[in-house]
Amino acid sequence: AMSPLRRRELHAAALKLLKAQGDRRAAEIAHHAEEAGVGEDLVPYAVQAAGEAGALGAYREAMAHLGRAIEHGRALPEAARAQLLERKAFAAHFCGAFAVATAALEEATAIHRRSGSPTGLSNALRIAAHVHWNLGDPELAESLVREAVQVLSVLPESPDYAMALASKAQFDMLADRNDLAIPAAKEAMARAQTLGRWDIYLQAQTYLRTAQVSDDLDAGLAAIRATIAEARARGELDTLPRLYANLTSIMASARRFDGLLETTDEGIAACIAR
Repeated sequence: AMSPLRRRELHAAALKLLKAQGDRRAAEIAHHAEEAGVGEDLVPYAVQAAGEAGALGAYREAMAHLGRAIEHGRALPEAARAQLLERKAFAAHFCGAFAVATAALEEATAIHRRSGSPTGLSNALRIAAHVHWNLGDPELAESLVREAVQVLSVLPESPDYAMALASKAQFDMLADRNDLAIPAAKEAMARAQTLGRWDIYLQAQTYLRTAQVSDDLDAGLAAIRATIAEARARGELDTLPRLYANLTSIMASARRFDGLLETTDEGIAACIAR
């Protein structure tokens, strides 16, 4: 049997070789760094591996990489640790690990409250709101998103404020409070446009167009299709899955079956391409 010391030595040798090659997967390097006990390499490569996994939609793997980075990055500044916790929560949210997401966000929120960072606190609260909405607690979710907006009222020109407004618009839209969703979405869009943040702009526009469907179905459906075209033109492809999901759901609910299957196929193709 191989001794623990010899095993660590071999992992350290593999780590050195893989780093020198420069074209190996970050996950592979992070694995050998962890087994070799080299924390200064483990943390950055685990974070890089999480990004690569998330880009492929492998959110459970991303969550695991970020968990290792957090565990072995105890010497990191608190702000950096909070960012990793938020990324872990985001990945956990998308793979259904809601308990992991909630715990990570509670720790991140506590860090931001101690440091007095309004941007960090608002972002953590906003992400937590989405998690609790999916957990079936809309009252808590809406309380968190309202606080996220209020916290950043001191920084109204920031992209984070526009994002918080967009999230508030989304929750109002989901609760059929379209009289509140529409102005919040419009304000988020105006602020995002000024900042050149088309990702936030199109996210807010998605909620705006979906809310407007309740006033005029035909115009609303056409507006959602126009938003899909704009998202494609601007290269903001991450917006497409939600847009197609909203569009097909509305078409089905309204019994607008003409073109529904074709639209569903378009949406699936957009998700596969992404």
